[in-house]
Amino acid sequence: ATKVLCIIRAAVHWGLERELIPSTPIAFLKPPPVLVAYERELQQGRHHHPAILDLPTLGRILRKNESSDASLSVKRAHRFIGYTLQRPINIVNAAWNHFSSDLTVWSIPGEQMKGYSRITEDLKGKAPPPHEVPLPTQMTVMLRGMQRRPGGWLFPNPDDVSSPITVESLEKHLREVLELRDEHRPHSWRAAGVTWGDDQNKAALRKFEKDSMDMVLSHKVMSLADEAYYRTENLERKRHFLQAWADALESAEREATEHAPRHCSRPAEFE
Repeated sequence: ATKVLCIIRAAVHWGLERELIPSTPIAFLKPPPVLVAYERELQQGRHHHPAILDLPTLGRILRKNESSDASLSVKRAHRFIGYTLQRPINIVNAAWNHFSSDLTVWSIPGEQMKGYSRITEDLKGKAPPPHEVPLPTQMTVMLRGMQRRPGGWLFPNPDDVSSPITVESLEKHLREVLELRDEHRPHSWRAAGVTWGDDQNKAALRKFEKDSMDMVLSHKVMSLADEAYYRTENLERKRHFLQAWADALESAEREATEHAPRHCSRPAEFE
C-alpha cells in the first residue's frame, strides 16, 4: 500500500508541475511515515543524488561519453549538462529560439523552470522571467558547429526530429553506456560543479560568491524585482563561475584523453 501511495503522489506531483491538473486530488490522504521521513531529509538538504565529485574522474567520464556509440543528441546533451549545470528537464527541452543570436546566452522560459507555479503566484498572473544562463565559450563553440534540424530542438530525437530526446535517455546513457549506475546521474553534475566551486573557495585558489553559484543553479537568492534590476551584473557573476568551471572540466578531459590507451579510430557518426 505504501508503494502504491508513493507512486500516486509522484504522478500527481508530475501533473501539478506541468499544470496538467489544477490542484491535488489526494490532499486528504495521509502520507506514509517512510515518505514523511524522506521529504524531511529533502527539506534539510540531507538527501542527495549520488555524484562523482573528483575532477579527473569527471574528465574521464566526458572522454568516454565522446567515444561512445550513443547518438549525437544524447552525447551532446550530456556534455551540455556537465558544462552548464542546468536541470536535465531543461536540457532536453532546450530549443534554438531560447538562445541569443550569438549563442552566448541561454534564456530558459520561466514556465519551464522548477517552481513555476510559485513564481506565477508571486507575479499575480504576469509571465515569469526567463532563467538566463551565460554559456561558457566551449558550449558556444559546440552550438555554432551544430546543424539545426526541423522541429527546432537543440537535441532532437534521432528517430523523430519533431520531438526532443528524453531525460530517461540521458539516465540510461549514464547508467548503461557509461556504466555509472548508482554513481552518477545527469542531475549529479550540478552537485559536482558547486562542490568544485566550494573547494576552490576553501583552498583560497579562487573566490566564487555563493549567490553566484546559487543563481547558476536557479536557486532563489533575491526577489524577482531585484533579479531584473541587477540583471547585467548577475549575468556576469554567473558567467565568471561557469567559465572557470568549464575551463577546469575541459582541462580534466584533455588530461584524460592524453593518458588514454591508443586504439584504432572508428568513422565519425554521420550527422
